[in-house]
Amino acid sequence: MRKRRMLLLAVLGTLLCLAACKESVQETEKNEAAGVTESVDNQGLSWEDGRINLTLVEGVSVDAEIIKPDHIGETAEKCHVEIGNADHMGLANVLFPDIEAEKWKIVDYGDGKVLSYKGNMKVPFSQVEQQGNARISNGIRFYTDRWLKCEANLPLLFTDKGIMTFGDLSGELAFGSRSAVAEKVTEYLREKLGMETAVEEMYTLRWQTLETQEEKNREAGGVDLKTPEAQDWTWSEEDDSYYLVLEHYINGIPMLNDHYQRREEGLSPVGRITVGYSANGMEGMDSLENFIVTETESVKLVGPGEILDALKKKFELLIVESITITQMKFIYFPYIRPDGDCDLIPAWRITCEQDGEEQHIYIEAATGNEVTE
Repeated sequence: MRKRRMLLLAVLGTLLCLAACKESVQETEKNEAAGVTESVDNQGLSWEDGRINLTLVEGVSVDAEIIKPDHIGETAEKCHVEIGNADHMGLANVLFPDIEAEKWKIVDYGDGKVLSYKGNMKVPFSQVEQQGNARISNGIRFYTDRWLKCEANLPLLFTDKGIMTFGDLSGELAFGSRSAVAEKVTEYLREKLGMETAVEEMYTLRWQTLETQEEKNREAGGVDLKTPEAQDWTWSEEDDSYYLVLEHYINGIPMLNDHYQRREEGLSPVGRITVGYSANGMEGMDSLENFIVTETESVKLVGPGEILDALKKKFELLIVESITITQMKFIYFPYIRPDGDCDLIPAWRITCEQDGEEQHIYIEAATGNEVTE
């Protein structure tokens, strides 16, 4: 009798298990037919882990470094900003205190006024006057004639997939170490111009590399900056320089630094700042835009599972293979408003690598929605 009861219980258990399995399969088939994917939100993931490692969908794996400012927790601020510099002449006096005010010219290009200067100037960290140019408008750009020569022959290229480099751009130069120059530049931008920055990339430019790049440019039919008869560039150790690519931080969060174009808005504003630094000081600077925060609002951020869900849904619609998500970085993404101002939205910049090439996907950190073109 006891054996018969145990046998009945075993059979009942098996039937219940089979029923549950059938229900699970039916639910999965139902979800697949409706386009519903299994969520990854319940995997106990945390941004604080520093790395996420899992298989997202077939052909897509995640082995991603998490880069997030330490002060960002469950909330972050979105900002309304104006693009530009409020006091052009005041900024000119900070950058070049030795240039008299009347020597600056105001040029109106229709879409905004530009404060312009051409002549002798002492660049930051130099006591020697050099011939050069400076322009202050929405951004800041200045350069010596010597740096213009170097800038025209940089052995690197900014693309929508990142920075492509040509040749060996590593090592230290005799006039100063990389770390010392980086510290000088970031401190100057913070104390003199009120810009919080961090060095994203730094390249060593030796004069031999620049000379070789000039020859390649000529062979490729590049356009000379001067007329052929006036162009007489020579290269020497004086041209040895560092080229710094810096991120601009707002509220302790780095700005978008990539070329990104939305159909309705055009090319997005970026926080990229580039600096050329030689033994003669900070000979060149190019800051595309400056941002003045006028309003802020705290928003609640979604967890990593919801961000991964958005990526999963995207990739499930595509035929993909051998894609690795290598980095998830917290940034500000700019949305251009009709009045020309910007809303800076907290977002995750997702780096996807395939066959040695990188692409980026941007997902709003508060909604989990992808930033689309």
